[in-house]
Amino acid sequence: MAQGIREQRLQAALLAAGLDLLVCRLPEHVLLLCGYWPMNGMSFACFPVASDPVLMVPAGEQQWAESGRWSDVRTFDWGAVRSPAMLESVAGHLRALRGRLLRAGGHLRVGYEGSVESVAPAHAAGESVAVAQPTREMLQQVFGDGLVDATPLLEEQRAVKTPDEVAGIRRAVAAADIGCAAFGAWLQPGAIECEGVAAVEAAVMCRTLESQGASRARAWATILAGSGSSAAWLPFQVPRARPIAEGESAILELGVVVDGFWADLTRTYVAGHPSTRQQHIHEIVLAAHDAALAAIRPGRTGAEVDHAARQVIEAAGFGTAFHHQNGHGLGFCYHETQPLLHPAYERPLAAGMVTSVEPGIYLSGEFGLRIEDDVLVTASGAESLSHAPRALVP
Repeated sequence: MAQGIREQRLQAALLAAGLDLLVCRLPEHVLLLCGYWPMNGMSFACFPVASDPVLMVPAGEQQWAESGRWSDVRTFDWGAVRSPAMLESVAGHLRALRGRLLRAGGHLRVGYEGSVESVAPAHAAGESVAVAQPTREMLQQVFGDGLVDATPLLEEQRAVKTPDEVAGIRRAVAAADIGCAAFGAWLQPGAIECEGVAAVEAAVMCRTLESQGASRARAWATILAGSGSSAAWLPFQVPRARPIAEGESAILELGVVVDGFWADLTRTYVAGHPSTRQQHIHEIVLAAHDAALAAIRPGRTGAEVDHAARQVIEAAGFGTAFHHQNGHGLGFCYHETQPLLHPAYERPLAAGMVTSVEPGIYLSGEFGLRIEDDVLVTASGAESLSHAPRALVP
């Protein structure tokens, strides 16, 4: 089959690592390899360095899997997640692939997801799956001692997105913008935090499917208002069944996945009229956000971008109220390990990376305020992908 940009990058990475085959099952890596976001997390994407790739999916999922880039889609018997029969069915396909790759003789070195600890869900998000001992034992039975942990290789690959992957992230961010708009329309004195969560998540799912040409969309929203928003920097707080008072600010933290690609936005709006203090803090956070955005370009380190935002907040006298890093990678999952806009991250940014920019100030017992956008690193600087209003009153 003809190779796209992602396949060309994968082939070069496998050759450099001395790997003959990459076998991935986590939904984010199946999406990375072949452009298909699995329904339940039990698909296997197999990418040989010198042969056509193969996607293996549970019976009944083939019609969805054919939406990806790979033409060779095979099915296996479906059962419980730990079903020996299911894994043996997969092993049969893998043995056939192994035999095809070994016709010329030699020994296979096979990369797999050996040390991934944070897993993005498949579409059936209520029951995430991991590459644990049963899957590892099955792979060892098929490939013997040729298994190699390819997690570092995969992290490097996913750090720089292809144009098609950026397009997928754009659709996710557009869906998150829909959620922010629903948040702004819902917020008023007397509104209930947990009811706002339901309103935002429903808007993302329904309006995205109506307007964005997406097949599948989900959202995870957190709304914290008043003094509760001062703890919005902690991962994660729980919305309450309490009415929001006139003049209280509310923070929306919103993760959205559309056909496997993720967005992560935060907006802070006020129910009613903002106070002078709220406006003052908002101006500082917005200035810090814009300073970070202006600092982003290829070759700059994440530490330099973090410093650009942090020094604005410190100069205003609120340095001790900014408790977290200024940003993180995203796209194949909600939070990625590369890049980081963090004081200790000295790796340079590169065009094609996608990061959040999210400075905040959190005043204990008063309120918190954060503005978060998703940003593409371009050849000459940065492009904000999100367009939701950043004012305190949208």
